[in-house]
Amino acid sequence: MSSLKTIIRKLKEGQRVLVFPEGQRTLDGNLCEAAPGVGLVAAKSGAVIQPVRIRGAREALPRGSARISFARITVSVGPPIYLTADEQKAANGKEDYERITAKSCLPSLHYNFRGFLRKNQRQITKPASLNG
Repeated sequence: MSSLKTIIRKLKEGQRVLVFPEGQRTLDGNLCEAAPGVGLVAAKSGAVIQPVRIRGAREALPRGSARISFARITVSVGPPIYLTADEQKAANGKEDYERITAKSCLPSLHYNFRGFLRKNQRQITKPASLNG
């Protein structure tokens, strides 16, 4: 729970936080269900949910492997999801947080996503260390 509190605090401070809502990497290529913690973080922080799905990472670096392989990796970004003030106020318990998490799992991303939460909508830029 302390990690969720830290995430909420960082988002309220305006920082960006990357969350892998399944809580683990897949062994067989099928993603696990997203945990309700994503919904809790979104409701308590007021953060925008930016759904992102990464395909091919398992082929590039399987769970438990120390060897990286060449593989095609595709990143799909869905539209941002904003919770209304009423949705945030009404969220009080696991079922409500699961509902918010499910709302984040967009059909356009095939209900499998990696969530990137951010407090304020801003353009994502490359870190200076990646600018050649």
